[in-house]
Amino acid sequence: MDSGEHTSSTASTDDSGSSSYFDRVTEESSVGVSPESPVSHHHTGSTNATSPPPSPTRRQRNKPAPLRLQSIGVDPGHLVGKVLTHVRRSRTHPNLTLEFADGVVYQVLVDGYDPLHRGIARALEMDASLSPLFDPPGGHAAVELMVTDCTLVRLTDKAFDQKHSDQRWDQSHLAIAFKFGDPPVGVQVGGTDGPGTSGGDRGEESKWHCVWAALAEYDDTRGGICVFRSYDDVYLERRVRPPPSPRQQRSHRRQRSSSDGKNI
Repeated sequence: MDSGEHTSSTASTDDSGSSSYFDRVTEESSVGVSPESPVSHHHTGSTNATSPPPSPTRRQRNKPAPLRLQSIGVDPGHLVGKVLTHVRRSRTHPNLTLEFADGVVYQVLVDGYDPLHRGIARALEMDASLSPLFDPPGGHAAVELMVTDCTLVRLTDKAFDQKHSDQRWDQSHLAIAFKFGDPPVGVQVGGTDGPGTSGGDRGEESKWHCVWAALAEYDDTRGGICVFRSYDDVYLERRVRPPPSPRQQRSHRRQRSSSDGKNI
């Protein structure tokens, strides 16, 4: 038994028990699956990634039901048409901050995560093609990419618990799938026909990229192998910038006064 790390480069199930993107049972809801969706029921390898990006006015999708009783977060469709300018990934908590050209900031978060009571370690995972963008060296990067489509998708992956016995089950969870427009000249962003495959040159239609959350425990007494692995929902939340403090306001006024004095 290896570390149980998720792989998504082939269409087969690896020794860890975690299947590829193409082997996952994926759906958006039990009714009304949109033809523009990145995935559909019992995905077998073909995708709709080559279809033209749908316009925001005609993308009507049924939101997948969350694992929890109450849905949280905002519709990822709000990102469609926005230009992503900065990405920041936390090294302490499982969250991803996305800043856009219009000044709006969103975060990809893990449902049920409590920073004060963390429990089993959670981490955001993604397709290899998305790592250079969403997991940059240093934890942050300036970019310039148009979001042409974004939606929640339901995935089902193989989970296991080998702490005391060998238990395996299918774990359903929500992920967020992104489509981006062509990057500016000189900017390299991996593209795929579906998360988990290779390919994607400049000039091709935008491809789907997927972000999900995993929970894992390791046993140092057994060589650091993964003894538990499961998955949890991710969701999108708009981050509201706090108003400037009185001290910051005074500092801004002093800077403005100093600047005005120099211009006289």
